[in-house]
Amino acid sequence: MTPWDLPSGRAFLDQVADVLKGGRHCVAVLPVGLDSADLTGKLSQNLYNAGAGVCIENVAPLDKPLESMIQNVITDHALEVEVRADFDFEHLLQIDIAASFVIITLSYSDLRLAKATAATLIDLSHNSKRLKDKGLTPKWSLLVLVPPVRPLPKSEIFLEVLYWWGRWRRTDLEFTFDFCLNKCSPPDEALGWWIYSLGQGLAATDPWFLFELFNNMPTTIDDVSAMLEKMPATELAALSDSAIIIEADRESYGPPGLIRSGGFPKTDQEFELWRLGLLDIDWMGRLVVHPGALVAAKRIISLERMICRGQQQVFTALVHDAQGYIRAKLTETLGDDWHKKSPFDDWDDILHDIGPLTKYIRQNLRTCPPVLRDLAYAWCEVRHTVAHNKLLSFDKFKKALELLWQKI
Repeated sequence: MTPWDLPSGRAFLDQVADVLKGGRHCVAVLPVGLDSADLTGKLSQNLYNAGAGVCIENVAPLDKPLESMIQNVITDHALEVEVRADFDFEHLLQIDIAASFVIITLSYSDLRLAKATAATLIDLSHNSKRLKDKGLTPKWSLLVLVPPVRPLPKSEIFLEVLYWWGRWRRTDLEFTFDFCLNKCSPPDEALGWWIYSLGQGLAATDPWFLFELFNNMPTTIDDVSAMLEKMPATELAALSDSAIIIEADRESYGPPGLIRSGGFPKTDQEFELWRLGLLDIDWMGRLVVHPGALVAAKRIISLERMICRGQQQVFTALVHDAQGYIRAKLTETLGDDWHKKSPFDDWDDILHDIGPLTKYIRQNLRTCPPVLRDLAYAWCEVRHTVAHNKLLSFDKFKKALELLWQKI
């Protein structure tokens, strides 16, 4: 499975395909680590299946400019049409070739080539518009996969620039979790819930992190840190300026979506982290630093905070399940009015919050079965820990879950 098999990956492919089918040119900018070769293969199949023609794929050498690549591809695949020696986009766009689309992957780290690429794409867009104004239709559309090097191309009337920024969604995480679960089931259900909570906290902008979690099955923060130290993202982060990582991490404490909901990285420092696949925004619009970067920058407290966020999302629902079970059992054993033993208690809190429920059991229900009392204490501790942004240990969680299983 690749990123392009996930819901957001497929949506990105569809978006690129729609641009090309609409007669416009497209630029895709991907951070390091996303497989561009697999993207072009799946996109070619997408367009072919839609009856839109077969794409021509070409990977440019490291130092070859886009202008030369376009001319070479069109020249090599022209269908009995004379190609001029001089470079003329308006002429090239009118040449019939053996496909409706051209895909070129560029590879460079040079500012000069980045500027030349941006200028070439603007020229291509302007010439496409000029043809349209003359009542002519370009014979082919171009997709260029450019490396994340500034200056990046900008969208024009006949050119759409798409970035992989803030595109991961919760559905991608759920999809990946189900895939991993089918391939490698945890030895017990408690560990499965535990890995799921780690994924919710740590894999918000990198669903592939779930594969590492399933392969290693960490149960402590030290296990997670040791696992992260071996990952490529952490090695890349170790070569980056830790001060930049720390500053980005501090920004991640802000309210979700307040500033980041639609914006691409604004500063050179943020862009550099995104380029390396170490920074993104999650589905809530919250800036998120890759956990490997946090380990590289010695931000273990921030790593714990990410794990706590996942535990809140997953364990809170389990607390409600345990609370509902306890209420049902109390009604079964003590009658419908068990929660009215003391006139001074808030009945609504007792019925809907495991904290007041546990206190009420301790103070007013002397005849409560010990097993239910133990169950209430255990899940009250789970709720108290995650509600106060503290890291819940695997042993405490497993004990609470086993107590719940015994009753069910």
